[in-house]
Amino acid sequence: RRRMWDLLFILVLSVPLSTLYHRRHERSGPLALSEGFSAKLLFAYGVAQLFHAPTWHYFLLECLACAVTVFGFLICKAYPRLYDPWHAWGMHCCPAAWSALVAALHPPLLLLS
Repeated sequence: RRRMWDLLFILVLSVPLSTLYHRRHERSGPLALSEGFSAKLLFAYGVAQLFHAPTWHYFLLECLACAVTVFGFLICKAYPRLYDPWHAWGMHCCPAAWSALVAALHPPLLLLS
C-alpha cells in the first residue's frame, strides 16, 4: 500500500496558500512568497518523480504535464495579456492532474520506516 505522505505534505501546504493568494487578488507580500515557494516545491517534486515513472508511457505523459506547466508559467510571465486564458490551465489544472497521476502511480520519494 502506497502512502504518499511527502506529496500530501506539499499539497496540504500549497493548496490553502494558493487559494488564499488568489482570494486576496494576488497581492505581493509574504503570502505571495509562501504560495510561490510551495508551488515551486510541488513542481520540483513532480520533476523528481519523473525519474521514477513506472513505464515509458507514464514518463511521456508526465513530461507533457511538466512542459504544459512550464509553458503556462513562462507565457503568463512573458505576455501578461495571455494570463487570463493560460493561468488556470497551465498553473492549476495541469499541475493538479500531474499530482494526481504521481499520487496514483508512484511511491513516495522519502521513505519513513
